Amino acid sequence: MISRSLVVILGVAFHGLVFACDLTGSRLGGDVTVDQDRLSEARARTTVSGAYLVAWDMVSRYLEERGSRVDLKDYLITFDEDEDYYIIYFVKPRLGPVVGGGGAKALVKKDTLEVLDFQFAR
Repeated sequence: MISRSLVVILGVAFHGLVFACDLTGSRLGGDVTVDQDRLSEARARTTVSGAYLVAWDMVSRYLEERGSRVDLKDYLITFDEDEDYYIIYFVKPRLGPVVGGGGAKALVKKDTLEVLDFQFAR
């Protein structure tokens, strides 16, 4: 069974669906601990639900309003949902083990599109 989950932005396959793009057009100046090969492997064209993009827009605004400096080009972004929420996961693929951090999770309420929670992994 194929899940509604999909990976977006420099993604890797997640339940068979993938979309990838390079927001900077360059590998220069990025996080040297990020596994660039893993990010590049999954570049493919796919269809993304407009509902996920609306939820993404709300999370993007949420981060911008809080002055976040998340460098999205180094993350795998996964969209999922349940009955009431859109869930957006941020994961940084690493070249080796890293103690703490490297990921985040956003929770967006479907009926109001309010970002209820955004937490970085510790």
